[in-house]
Amino acid sequence: MTPEKLFQKLQPLFRQLRVPDMQMNPHGYYSLTLETGEVYLEKTELNTLIMIAFLPMPENPGEEMLLELLQANLTPDQESIITIAADKEENKLVLWGGLKEEEIYLEKMMMMLEKINITLAVISRWFNKLLEEDDNKKGELEKTKFQSNQTEQFLNQRK
Repeated sequence: MTPEKLFQKLQPLFRQLRVPDMQMNPHGYYSLTLETGEVYLEKTELNTLIMIAFLPMPENPGEEMLLELLQANLTPDQESIITIAADKEENKLVLWGGLKEEEIYLEKMMMMLEKINITLAVISRWFNKLLEEDDNKKGELEKTKFQSNQTEQFLNQRK
């Protein structure tokens, strides 16, 4: 599939998302901004269109969060069109899905974008909750340290 042919196949998507002024990329790379972040569209050598999104991961996601993320790939009642993985070097969560050339039409592309958007929103909430819990724990630790220091000072004054 040529970059020109891909660009033509993407036109209905660009119109639907109100980005009709998208310019053709000779390498078949495009990016779209959704409410949950940036999604990249790319033509592969195997004539597929992949959609990729990245999400920064918390410093220490913890075992429970990692298990939730792994479980997110399990959708026994339907074929999973989104794969979730981690880029350890970049400390980012990666979501991607691919469409074969014959599947590149508006309904399929919109379905995949919606799935990516929803998945990004859910995982972002998980990460934000985890960050809030970490901040609360740090606050409690600081409070405990402060109280401990005050108690120690009080005891030292009594000596």
